[in-house]
Amino acid sequence: MKLNVIAATVFAAVTALAAQASFAEESPLMQNRMLELTQSAQQQVTEQAASHTVEATAKQG
Repeated sequence: MKLNVIAATVFAAVTALAAQASFAEESPLMQNRMLELTQSAQQQVTEQAASHTVEATAKQG
């Protein structure tokens, strides 16, 4: 039983390190993609805010 726990812990650690290593290789691509997604989301928020401002102004007028 103790051996199974140790083996599972070692396997989890190796898997985590492998995942980090594979992510590090893709890091520049992931950073570019995340930057594009962030900019897109910010643009949508800005457009929605402008739309709401126009609607609120129209209701007041």
